[in-house]
Amino acid sequence: MQNLKRVSSILRKYITINTWILSLQKSAHFRTRKFSPKFHTFVKMPVLPFDASKEPIKKLIQDNDFVMFSLSKCPFCHKAKEFFKNKSLNPIIIEVDQIDESAHLKATLFNLTGQRTFPNIFGMSNHLGGCDDVL
Repeated sequence: MQNLKRVSSILRKYITINTWILSLQKSAHFRTRKFSPKFHTFVKMPVLPFDASKEPIKKLIQDNDFVMFSLSKCPFCHKAKEFFKNKSLNPIIIEVDQIDESAHLKATLFNLTGQRTFPNIFGMSNHLGGCDDVL
C-alpha cells in the first residue's frame, strides 16, 4: 500500500510538470507561425524541457527493485507480467495507456531509454529493455 501511495505521488508530480509544459506550448508566446496548408508552413515550438519531467520517473525506478511500464492490451507486456509472476517477483507496474498524460510519459521513457516499444522494464535502477531482452 505504501508503494502505491509513493507511485501515485510521483505520477501526480509528473502529470503536474507535463500539464505546465502543455500550457507553455499552447500559449501565444511560443507560437511563431500558424499552420497553413497552402504554404506548408508549420508552428515552431521550443525544445521541450523533458529533463525536468524525467526526475519523478528516475526516482520511481531508483526507489523500487523492478519497475515495468506496460500497455494493458499488449501481448508482450502480458508475457513479461507472467514471467515476473512465475519468478515470484513483484514489480511496480505502470499501465501507461491508462494514464491521462500517456503521450508525455511515452516521450519521456523514449528520451530516457531510446526504446519506443513496450514493455519497458527496469531492474535495480538499470534499464533492462523489453520482453525479449528480459525473458
